[in-house]
Amino acid sequence: MFLTVIDYNSILLLGIAPASYAASSTSATQTVTVTVSPTVSITAPATITFGAVAADGSTYTQGDTISSTSNVAIDIYTKALAWTGGISSPLALTDFQFQNATLTNTIFTTSYQKVITNLAKAPKSGVITSSNNLLITVPFGTDPASYSTTIYDSAVSTGGTAPTSP
Repeated sequence: MFLTVIDYNSILLLGIAPASYAASSTSATQTVTVTVSPTVSITAPATITFGAVAADGSTYTQGDTISSTSNVAIDIYTKALAWTGGISSPLALTDFQFQNATLTNTIFTTSYQKVITNLAKAPKSGVITSSNNLLITVPFGTDPASYSTTIYDSAVSTGGTAPTSP
């Protein structure tokens, strides 16, 4: 409150006016913003083992699952390194293939190739998976040895630029 005193030649005026305050409240509102960025994230088993196989021209199949927690639809590319092992007649990369619901026996190469197109975004707090098969054909005469290769899986937002490395 304010007290005002005015003296007009011995006439005293006294006035009281309330102070200006905002009305009090027991609640308030705030605006909060957050921007969620596109996230591309995949996982796959670290090791896949075919076990002991015969060099008889048979094709052996091993399941493989790629899981995504991406919040956008993705394309997945894959490539493999050349097999190591064997001496004179080793396994060739052309003996190794990828297969899923939309691709039939796609031969691995050392360059990325698209193997999954438009895998849906994962559900909130969830995972979406793609079930795939890896196939190895072991031709007659393949050297008896333990062979290994490295598979690289890489994901991009659907329609994004294909990876070039690693």
